[in-house]
Amino acid sequence: IQSVDESCAIAWLAANAEPGSLILAGETAGNRIPAFANVRVVYGHPFETPNADEELAQVKWLFGASTDLAEASPVLESRGVDFVYFGPEEKALGPASWPEELTTVCTCGQVIIARVQAP
Repeated sequence: IQSVDESCAIAWLAANAEPGSLILAGETAGNRIPAFANVRVVYGHPFETPNADEELAQVKWLFGASTDLAEASPVLESRGVDFVYFGPEEKALGPASWPEELTTVCTCGQVIIARVQAP
């Protein structure tokens, strides 16, 4: 079940992200976001994500314990990630706090949307 915070953040993406923007999110949110917003995700549905195992491993690494902004930035930029969806699921993957160091463009309770690249 999608929380009010998740619904709010996804609605913000639907209203504000350019169509086709690339979003980094955890497994559950990544599966839901494209259903409600005209955006792409690094990892979404396992049968619809090319190289799903590798993409999921990268998502887990980015939100993982040893990842800081200096490590994450080159990966995000090389992939062309526009926004990071950072909520309870992503926080549970590890203590990475680098998404909070980016420019927060939306806060919905426990979920933030952070911009990676300038528009």
